[in-house]
Amino acid sequence: MIKFLLTIGLIACLVACSRDDERVYPTSLQGGAKFEIGELVLLLMPDADQGAIGWEYRSNSDIQWITTSGYAERERDKGETEYYRDGVVRVNINGKVSTVLRERITELGWRVSFLSVSPPKFGVESIEIEPGSRDAPCFGTNYEGCWFESPIKSFSSASISAKLLCNVERGQEGVKAYELRHHDKRPVVMYWHESGGSGGSTAWLVLDLKQTPSTELCRAIEKKYFPLSATSDLVGQPDKTKQISKNLHTNDSSDKQKKTLEYDFESAQRMRVFDQMVAESSHCMESGAKAMLMQGSRNKEQILLFQTTVCGGPLVKFLISDGSMNTAQANEFVRFLAERVLVSVPGVK
Repeated sequence: MIKFLLTIGLIACLVACSRDDERVYPTSLQGGAKFEIGELVLLLMPDADQGAIGWEYRSNSDIQWITTSGYAERERDKGETEYYRDGVVRVNINGKVSTVLRERITELGWRVSFLSVSPPKFGVESIEIEPGSRDAPCFGTNYEGCWFESPIKSFSSASISAKLLCNVERGQEGVKAYELRHHDKRPVVMYWHESGGSGGSTAWLVLDLKQTPSTELCRAIEKKYFPLSATSDLVGQPDKTKQISKNLHTNDSSDKQKKTLEYDFESAQRMRVFDQMVAESSHCMESGAKAMLMQGSRNKEQILLFQTTVCGGPLVKFLISDGSMNTAQANEFVRFLAERVLVSVPGVK
């Protein structure tokens, strides 16, 4: 009898100890199912005979849905309304997990978000998958695994074929587009985003449920994700560049999307440097804003001051030093860039 009780006690201790060692943030994920990234993407790919994806899609899966009202909405750039549904899940890529330093090194859950800018009745347009969450973005010295290696090997293990369609890079920012296929699923275009800078590197995936492979895909990616660099094909066309600059002028200072950028595109080398510096500044601005929010600062002007001085300082110096702008113009451009980045960061007042 004593041996039996000791055995039961030992088993109970082993179970309890194993649960204590398995630390996950958010804690609600502790003990939850784990997905290889390929398995998660396969789960989220629409079935072969499925039409539009509704907001209830995969509501009964092992994804823990944070948005409990079906979907929510927020205002984005240009007054555009975005509808979203957020969840968290445990993810690893080829066996590796993201971590955050809390009391101990803790496994970090990943965010899964359904997104749409169309009326909600038309369903979900894209799905984002990334380490961390909106409240705890994966960035900074306390986090590891915010950037992840190519998920293609994991896709292969889930019987997903991935065909590279496009690779667009600007400085330390990059987007690779793939067409994903599986015998039971509808083909989907996926974007693998990578972003690097002095503050660290990050990566995330986007399943575009509306996009289909086309010859214009690379150009569409460039316009969507690198709008400030989308004029790079105008190198060597000064007359066309001047006309674009003229068209961008506006007397309405509130129309921030039409600010002019008096820049000479004749030097391809200078354009590459400009692209890289804008990408690095934007990444610094976004990461810095998220870090300040985590520390409790939600004042827009305080965050903008950090963005323009710390992150935008080198860009201002570059624009002034090569004669592209005077001091006032350079500061105005960096302020415009900071405000543009800030609208994509939720929680700023």
